[in-house]
Amino acid sequence: MKNRFVILILLLSAWQYSNAQRPYFNTHELPRELSGSSIEVLYQDNSGFIWLGSSIGLILFDGLDYTLIENPDTNCSNIVSSIGAVGNDLWIGYKDGCVAMLTNFEIKPHYEFEGITTPITGIIALEDRSIAIATYGQGFYFKTDDVIQNMNSNSGLADDFLYSIFQDEYGNIWVGGDKGIDLIDPSTGSISSYNSASGLPDDIVLKITADDKKQIWIGMHDRGVAYFDRDLMSFTVPELLKNWSYGPVTDILPMENEIWIATKRNGIVALVDQYDSYVRVYDKEYGLNQHLVKDLLIDHESNIWIASGVNYLKSTNKQFEFIYDHEEINFGNLHTVMADQKGVLWFSNNEGLFSHKIVFTGFNVLRKWFDITSLNNQQILSLYPDVNGRIWIGTFGDGAYCLDPVDGSILQFNEAKGLINNNVFSIDGGGNEIWFATLGGTSRTSIDVNTFPDLIFNNFQSRDGLANDFIYKVYTDSRNRTWFGTDGGGMSVYENGAFINYSEIEDKVVLSIVEDGLGNIWFSTASNGIYKFDGQNFTNYDQKKGIAGQEITSLAIDKNGDLVIVTNWGINILNISNDKIRYFGAETGILSSEQELNAIAKDINGDIWIPTASALIKYMAEEGEGWRNPKVNMTAVNIYFDEENFIDNAKFDHDQNHITFKFVGLWYQNPGQVKYQYKLEGYDLDWITTKDKSVTYPKLSHGNFAFKLRSSSNNDFDSSEILTHHFSVSKPFWKRHWFLALIGLIMLVMVYWVIKSREDRLKNEAELRKAHVVHQFETLKSQVNPHFLFNSFNTLASIIEEDQKMAVEYVEKLSDFFRNILQYQEKEVIMVHEEIRLLNEYFYLQQKRYGENLKLNMEIPYTSMSYKISPLTLQLLVENAIKHNVISKRNPLEIEIRSDGDYLIIENMIKSKKQEIRSTKTGLANISDTYKLLTNKPVTVKSDGLKFKVGIPLIKQS
Repeated sequence: MKNRFVILILLLSAWQYSNAQRPYFNTHELPRELSGSSIEVLYQDNSGFIWLGSSIGLILFDGLDYTLIENPDTNCSNIVSSIGAVGNDLWIGYKDGCVAMLTNFEIKPHYEFEGITTPITGIIALEDRSIAIATYGQGFYFKTDDVIQNMNSNSGLADDFLYSIFQDEYGNIWVGGDKGIDLIDPSTGSISSYNSASGLPDDIVLKITADDKKQIWIGMHDRGVAYFDRDLMSFTVPELLKNWSYGPVTDILPMENEIWIATKRNGIVALVDQYDSYVRVYDKEYGLNQHLVKDLLIDHESNIWIASGVNYLKSTNKQFEFIYDHEEINFGNLHTVMADQKGVLWFSNNEGLFSHKIVFTGFNVLRKWFDITSLNNQQILSLYPDVNGRIWIGTFGDGAYCLDPVDGSILQFNEAKGLINNNVFSIDGGGNEIWFATLGGTSRTSIDVNTFPDLIFNNFQSRDGLANDFIYKVYTDSRNRTWFGTDGGGMSVYENGAFINYSEIEDKVVLSIVEDGLGNIWFSTASNGIYKFDGQNFTNYDQKKGIAGQEITSLAIDKNGDLVIVTNWGINILNISNDKIRYFGAETGILSSEQELNAIAKDINGDIWIPTASALIKYMAEEGEGWRNPKVNMTAVNIYFDEENFIDNAKFDHDQNHITFKFVGLWYQNPGQVKYQYKLEGYDLDWITTKDKSVTYPKLSHGNFAFKLRSSSNNDFDSSEILTHHFSVSKPFWKRHWFLALIGLIMLVMVYWVIKSREDRLKNEAELRKAHVVHQFETLKSQVNPHFLFNSFNTLASIIEEDQKMAVEYVEKLSDFFRNILQYQEKEVIMVHEEIRLLNEYFYLQQKRYGENLKLNMEIPYTSMSYKISPLTLQLLVENAIKHNVISKRNPLEIEIRSDGDYLIIENMIKSKKQEIRSTKTGLANISDTYKLLTNKPVTVKSDGLKFKVGIPLIKQS
């Protein structure tokens, strides 16, 4: 066998790791309306929003949309040079020295800092919630409550021209400028200065920050970076960066086991393992559009954001690195991958078997062990390292091979050597025991050093209790049980010398198997997602649970104990403690995850290696990473689509009931995936799903409401955090208790008033009718008065003697007069012309008595004749005038009746008799009361001592 295979050991190159493994840089182009702007500074606030300080102002970025927030102070420059935060308030510093604060997405100038006229280079919140602002030319400023203090060269600083400000875990403030570093102890006010004379590599310090180990890092103009040794109180330049040639440092981003250094001339310099392991350089060749990098930011999702150049923003996810190709090796067509116990990664492609170290010390050596022709051109399907350091190689059609990396020897084991089948899909084991999964059953052997290479295989098939002879995966768990994923028979386990088969699952094609840290067995199926088996029950996870893609090819457990799920759509990470799933796809650089079955490996560092159709992917789970779903935020509450933001309002008036809620779910690694569910308690019956970022509720009734909102990137809303916005719409005043009580009271009063008015009206009507009857009676009585009759008969007697014909006429007139009185006295009103006829009859009788001494002048137009009047009113008024005034040849009485608008005026000169006539004074009162019943116009009576005038209102016909 040794003579058959020639070991081809090829040292391809001294492969510098920095030139092969790289992150994926995603380009975010600014929209047309913001084109031409340069991003100067990056910041993420407590709500998760990323803010871009640009040459045209402050820009809000939610992963999809860019919103320019304008500064209302037109006296300030739009060039944002620094961003910081105190609590939920964002502070913005501008290049011309202006300072502003942003609250609820609205910029408010901070005029307390009007004295600053030089660029703002740093804004930080201090431990006591005060704020410190560094400037390039005026030192730095403290603001505590309403007190502002300035520290500058006059206060003991080495320099007023500052580039960076930082507060360490002890509360000390570090400032870097053109003359080195000043370290200020706020509790004592003491200042310690460091420069080139005291060991600082460079006097011009552009950036100061700290890593997760609280180590202080310094970025300089000419000498790159250094860290401050607190024990030695000295500065150290990492060995690999001592010959710095990358230009001024603009920012430093410390991460777990890695430091990213932004430069002005050479993109990003990455110091791996933080201090002295190796260096990688990312510039234009690696996807950065410019060599100048101005700022770096790592967000809450482990995405790294890079401000580089005009119109562009770059991002990458630090949990993923990619190897695309190296010289003659294409890392996009790998069939399988495996990591051994010595930190070596093994992989195969169509050309052969390769390895390279994954524990690096400067350089890395890629090694090719043999060509695929040495395996009869059979594809390698599986790799497994045994306890003795040998590498077992499963092939499609040529059995299994065992490679000894020490001497390069290789042995073949196939059906002729006792293996049950030559198509070896999977190899696994524990201790000296090795299991082979094939398309003809499974084989087991022991690799005891005393018996190797004379191996004895124990073979098992369906007749021995195995669920199916076609096996895709074999896996030995921590309890030394061996699990088998079969094609059509579900899953089998070999325990205590016997097989147990599980066929309860819906899809019985099992492709991958893995065990988590809690002892649960996870396995994938061909079409029904994955299952968790806890020894008693099976729990299914599919697309409804949030897994992106149903065709699952590989499973692995990362160093955090989370389940890595590789599908045809990308990579899912399932947190088994809370069942939350995080998905990574094209936005992360995983352009295609098509791969061979079970081609996945976990190395000695806990990192996961995944070969795909486009690259070999390295997934590095972050230790202690808090699991995150999209961070949902309410951005605005608008009334009737007005732009005014009522987000802080909890109470709305009854006419403010047309409410629009605007929101966003922040998920920067793939913002297009985010969906929302909302529900207005008191209005909606159930959750409503949408991809829109706003919802409007028109014509809300009054009451208390709770607008609930949640978001998800994988349709799993049940595990999402719920954002609740409580508010109320007040009742209109006509629905409030006091108003209803008032209306009730008013109604009671109105009912009482109606009843009382009706009673009073009936009473008044009765009295008016009584008055009318009295008026009629008085009129009648006046006519049948003995004096009237006596005078009438005397007049008649005198006429008879003089003129019998006239006497007859007089009698007829007297008769007509009394007949008309009887005819009209029962009527409420008569026509004016009828009343005038009555008056003429009465006046005729009276004139026969008084002759020319009594005159009646009437000037009543024809238009007034169509009106109505109470019967006998004029007759009674003329009768009163005759009754109360002297009528003689010397003092004739002239009565005038005329029309004045809607009134008839009866007027006469006052010629009172010497002997006062006894009067009941009820005549005018009765007339007045009668007209109150008939009209709302009053009867008018006027007397000036010379004339007596009565106005009688005319009544229109109804």
